[in-house]
Order: sequence, then C-alpha cells, then structure tokens
Amino acid sequence: ILTCYHLLSVPSPSGPVRANRIIVELADGRQCEASLIATQRTHDLALLELTDCKWRGSPAPLRDFDLKPSDRIRVAGLFDPSGFWVAEGRVTGLNVLDGFAMADAKVRSGFSGGPVFADDATVQGMLSQRDDARNAVFVRSDVLLTFLQAAQVEVSASDGGVRAAEVRRVSSGKMKKSAARQNSDISNLAKQRTAKLDNWRSRR
Repeated sequence: ILTCYHLLSVPSPSGPVRANRIIVELADGRQCEASLIATQRTHDLALLELTDCKWRGSPAPLRDFDLKPSDRIRVAGLFDPSGFWVAEGRVTGLNVLDGFAMADAKVRSGFSGGPVFADDATVQGMLSQRDDARNAVFVRSDVLLTFLQAAQVEVSASDGGVRAAEVRRVSSGKMKKSAARQNSDISNLAKQRTAKLDNWRSRR
C-alpha cells in the first residue's frame, strides 16, 4: 500500500512522533495490521505491507506521467465523517517542486495519500499536500514508479502502458471502457482501491 510519509506520525505534547502501530481499514471493513517497508521523505512517500490479511481485488492502475497543462484530473480522498469525496480540477503546473505537480482541485484534510486520476481512470499521482488556496499538490506517477522499483516491488506493464504494483496485468481494453468516468464512478473506484490508515503510538 502506497501512502504519504507524513501520515505515519501521531500528535504528542512535544510534537509529532512516529507511530509504532499501523492499522489499515480496507474497503470491505476489515482492519489489518501493516508494517512499514520503505520510505522516501523527499517526496513524502511510504510503502506499507499488510501483515495479517490479504488485499482482495486488483491494484489501482498506475500510468507513466503524461499529464499536460489544463488536463482534467480527479482526486479521491477520505473526508471524515462523510466518507469518500472527489475533487475535480485542471493541471496548473507539471513540476512546481521537484517531482510534484499541481492542480486547481480544492482538497481538504483527509485527502493525503489519495489517488489522482486522469480522465481514463489511470492513476497519475498521489496527493501529498495543498497550498494556501487548497490547491492539490501531488507526487507525479513517474516518481511513484521509481520509488516502487527501488523498493523492489515488481511493476508490470500492459500494452497500453498501464502499470500495476504487483505481478498482474491490466487490460488496455478495460481501460478504454473506463475513459471519461464521472465523479461518482471515480469515487466507487477509489473506495475499492484505497484504504484508511489509523496510526497509534503506545505509551511507555
């Protein structure tokens, strides 16, 4: 499970401290322990592995970054207590920080780690932060792929260039059918392929 590094901290009187217990709540309601297997602070990345249960279903399709200015994107996030929300916007910057792109989609607290979808429902990035105007700042998918490969996660590619972060292929034919999804469809897709994190720090 790919997520943001900054999500792995919990508040304390002396400031944020690293969580020593991570619980992942899956779309089917199961709560699973997870362990941290790789991090990359520069781009706010963390890779988790479920330790006591298995993910059911296919991974989100991750495509090499090919967005252009003004391309439409949708960001899916978990906004408690209302559940999944989808923020829509247009790309405004391709490299506003090293490896980060920006869009004018207005995001809220709780969107961090959420997928950034292109019109064909492939993932083009992961939300990391927002600016003062609540515009989405996300890690580009080419950075995500490099991180996964460095962590020795096998990444396979279909003929359509779509990649999945496990040993399986994503049919390019299926991707064509999913083009130009509506926000409700993107929300349903995100629900099946996104998990909620609960972090804990045991008192000593």
